[in-house]
Amino acid sequence: MADCIQIDCRGLKCPQPVLKTKDALEQMVSGEVEVTVDNEASRSNVERFAKSQGCQATVTEEGGNFHILISKTGDSPPVAEAVDASRFSCE
Repeated sequence: MADCIQIDCRGLKCPQPVLKTKDALEQMVSGEVEVTVDNEASRSNVERFAKSQGCQATVTEEGGNFHILISKTGDSPPVAEAVDASRFSCE
């Protein structure tokens, strides 16, 4: 398995963390992506997006930051071409 891709989305507003996660998942057949966010809305949206794409998502909290470890296998369906950002907004 390839190295884990690290994405630091602290300070980014929704839906940017989801879009960055989507970009990373599109570039791999299988592997892991770790996304770091600093608010509950982004944590929820990234986790929900990952699961909607057939990936496993595990969340840990450390020092006010959330680390979402996303595992994509070769069995996961292709990442959706277009992401409806309104489904992953902070509002």
